[in-house]
Amino acid sequence: MSQGIELVTFRPVTVEDEPFLEEMGYLAAFAINGSLPEGTPTLQETRQTDWFPDNNQGWGRESDFGLIATDGVNSVGAAWYRKLGWNGYPPITVFIGIDQANQERGLGTKLLVSLLGHAQEQNVPEVVLQVRKENTIAKHVYEKLGFVVVGQNSKDDCDVMTVSTSAFREK
Repeated sequence: MSQGIELVTFRPVTVEDEPFLEEMGYLAAFAINGSLPEGTPTLQETRQTDWFPDNNQGWGRESDFGLIATDGVNSVGAAWYRKLGWNGYPPITVFIGIDQANQERGLGTKLLVSLLGHAQEQNVPEVVLQVRKENTIAKHVYEKLGFVVVGQNSKDDCDVMTVSTSAFREK
C-alpha cells in the first residue's frame, strides 16, 4: 500500500542502488501510463540489449547524478541523469522511473523538479529524455515542466524531448 507523498524523502543515488536503477530504467523504457503492456520483454531480456548497460549500469561516472525516493523502508522511485550524447541531442540524458504501486501521486514530478534543480546548480544547460508516444501521462508531466518535443526515435516509437534547465517550470 502506498503512503502519502509527504512521507517520501529523497536521497542521492549510490553505487549500491544500481540494481534499483535497472528496475526503474526498465519501467521508464517500457511502462505506458503506469503499466507494462502485454508482450513487454523481461528485465533480464533487456539487460542483453546494446542500450541497457549504457543507460542503467556502471553508476558513478563523473557526470552521473540521481535521486532515490524512499518511503522510509523501501525505494519507490528514482530519477537520474548521465552523459550519453546520442544522435546529436544534448549530452545529458534524464531517466525517471516510479514503482508501479506509487505512480500517479505526483512523486515523479517532485523527483524531476529536484533533479532539474540539481542540473541547473551544476550548470548543465539542457537535458534530453525519451518518452513513448503512447505514454500520455508522463508526456503531460514533462510538458508542464517545460519539455518540448524536438525529434522522434521511430525505432522505439518515442518522442525526444528537451528542456533548458534555466527555463524549466516547477509545477
